[in-house]
Amino acid sequence: MNLSFTMPLEWVREPVDRSPLLQPARLAAKILPYPTMSTRLQFSTDDGASLHYKTWNVSGATRALVLIHRGHEHADRWDPVIPSLEMPDTAIYAWEARGHGQSDGRRGHATGFMQYVRDLDAFFHHLQTTHGLTPDRTVVVAHSVGAVIAATWVHDFAPRIAGLVLATPAFDVNLIVPGALASIRLMQKLKPDTTIKSYVRGSWLTRDTQAADTYDADTAISKDISAKI
Repeated sequence: MNLSFTMPLEWVREPVDRSPLLQPARLAAKILPYPTMSTRLQFSTDDGASLHYKTWNVSGATRALVLIHRGHEHADRWDPVIPSLEMPDTAIYAWEARGHGQSDGRRGHATGFMQYVRDLDAFFHHLQTTHGLTPDRTVVVAHSVGAVIAATWVHDFAPRIAGLVLATPAFDVNLIVPGALASIRLMQKLKPDTTIKSYVRGSWLTRDTQAADTYDADTAISKDISAKI
């Protein structure tokens, strides 16, 4: 019996030459599929605050990705991430919450949690009117406290977005110190605009020592956070 087998074309892979002498030349010739240059812009919230955001690849994009940073951080923290996404047909927008980065407001402070949620809604409408963002072709990726803000926004404002990704959402926070929550509530009553210091270190966020050192050295990361949050 004559048996034959035809290998599908998609199974065929070009042999990989792992010669260390050839790798630098290949890396040098490689063209990044996504631009690394960003533009920093601003928009006004309902109460007149000027908040910053960054954009990548807006011109000619057919889809959109909106990035919401974790508490304490800022839009520049996304810079190392963007090139690896390899989404050349997608406009990317990274907001900077009030009191964070270069945005207006006392560091780490808000009049209440819902102020962040209203700011996010204002940001989304700004992207629609200014950049032509289409909600049903937009995915929102939010991290930690930013994920809680985004989840509340989706629940309360029901935007018709294509998707929502919540990365390690901070729905429950371990304050570590016994009685910390009761103390914070007492401080809120005595001084409503109280802020507390974050105890988070870079080594708690990543096993990459270089990334941890970068986090700890970043002076734009605010250690303050409103007790109302």
